[in-house]
Amino acid sequence: MGAGDATLLAMLAIVLALMLSAGSRNPAALLLLGIAAALLVATRSMVPSEPSQATWLAGIGCCALAFFFNVDLFGGLEVVFAAVLVAGVVIALRWRFRIGVAVVAVSSIAASAAPWHWGVGLFDVYNLEAAAAARLLHGGNPYSATIIDRVPISPGVDVIGPEHLPYGPVVAVASLPGSLLGDVRVASVLWAIAAAAVVLLVARHGTLETASKRMLLLLTVASPLIPSMVVTAWPETLMVATFGLSIALHRRHPVWMVFAIAACLLVKPTALVLFFPFFVWSPSWRLRIAAGSLVALGVMLVFSIGVGVPAVVFDTLIRHIWEPPRYDGLTVGATVFVMGWGPMPAWIFPTAVAAACLVILRRRPRDTSDLCVAAAFLFLVSTAFASYARFNFYYVVAGTLLLALASLGISPGRVSLPFGRASPAREPGAMCASEAAVAT
Repeated sequence: MGAGDATLLAMLAIVLALMLSAGSRNPAALLLLGIAAALLVATRSMVPSEPSQATWLAGIGCCALAFFFNVDLFGGLEVVFAAVLVAGVVIALRWRFRIGVAVVAVSSIAASAAPWHWGVGLFDVYNLEAAAAARLLHGGNPYSATIIDRVPISPGVDVIGPEHLPYGPVVAVASLPGSLLGDVRVASVLWAIAAAAVVLLVARHGTLETASKRMLLLLTVASPLIPSMVVTAWPETLMVATFGLSIALHRRHPVWMVFAIAACLLVKPTALVLFFPFFVWSPSWRLRIAAGSLVALGVMLVFSIGVGVPAVVFDTLIRHIWEPPRYDGLTVGATVFVMGWGPMPAWIFPTAVAAACLVILRRRPRDTSDLCVAAAFLFLVSTAFASYARFNFYYVVAGTLLLALASLGISPGRVSLPFGRASPAREPGAMCASEAAVAT
C-alpha cells in the first residue's frame, strides 16, 4: 500500500464517521477518526504513489452508498436521490464517464436542495449568515446584525441571548448572491461547487495520471458530505475552496495567492491551523502566509468600524477558543465524559496538539501532498480534542485530504524549517521515482 492509498482510506474513514454519527457523539465514529489519524501518520513514511485502481473504486463506491445515510437526516426523498447517484456512478465507471458525472452532480445538488424550506433556515448558522448578508446588502456592518438564539455559557448550559456572525467578513460577502435570491443556501451551493472545482484545478498541476484524475473527479462530486454542508449553510466549503485556491496559485501567481490566503483566513481565522505545516516547512509559503495574514488583519480592522475591535475579535476568534465543553459533539472529551470518567483535563488539548506538531516536524515533506496530509492530521487532532466539534469541523479534514490526493507531485518550493537549512525542492515526478528506487 502506498501513500495515496493510505490518504484515500483515511478520507474514507472520516466520511464514514461523519455519515454514521452526523457529527454527534458516537464511539464507533470516534474509532474511525482514530484509524484515519493512524493512516495519516503512516502516510508520511510510505512511498509517494497514486491510489490503486481498487482503492479508487472502493472509495467511490463507499461514498456513493454512504449517501443513503442522508435519509436519516433529511427524510425519505433522499433515497431517490441516493439511488440515482449510485446509478450515475455505475454509468460513469461502466459506460459514459461524462454522462455519469453529470447525473451524480445533479443528484448531489438535488439532495442538497430538497430539504429546504425557502427562506427559512433549520439552524442558527443560516440565520446568522442571512442577517449579516441582509445588513451588508443595506449598507451596514454585518457584525452589527443580531439574532436571538441559544448561547452556551458553561458545560451543558445554554441561555437565550444575542448572537452575532461568528465567521469572517468573506462569509457575509459570499452570502450576498443567496441573500439577493431570498435564501443564502443558494450561495452555499456555489461554495460547494467552488470547493469541488478547486480540487480539480489543483489536480491539473499535479502528477496524477489521467485515469486517476477521472476517479478523483467522480470521488469529489459523489461526496455524501455535501448535502449536510449545504442545508446547514456551513461556510467550511468556502474555507476549503480558498485554501485549495492558494495551493493552485502558488507556483505562478504569488500575488493572487496572498489574497487567496487572506480570503481563507477571512472565512474562519482557525484556518491558520491548515497553513501551519506550510508555514513551518516552506520559505515561500511562509512569506505569503505572513502577507496574507496582514491583509486579513487590515480587512478585519475595516469591518470593526462602528462595532469596535474587541467585539469583532470576540465574535470571530475568541468565542471559538472560549466556547465551553459540550458533550453532544464528536470529540474525545464528550465520549470520555459520557462513559463516566468526568470532564477531560484542560491540559489534554494542548498536549495533543503539541504531539501532532511534533509528528509534522519529524519528517521532511516530499511534496505539497505531504503538507496537505500534515495539515489534515493537525486539524483532525485539534478538532477531536477540542471542547466542541461538529460535522463541519471534520468536513475540513476530508476536503484537505482531497486536496492532498490532487496535489501529488506538486513542489512546495524550497523546504526548510525556520531554524534549519533549506534544501532545494525536487521536480514533480522525480520524487516518486526516487522514493520508489529506495523502496526497491
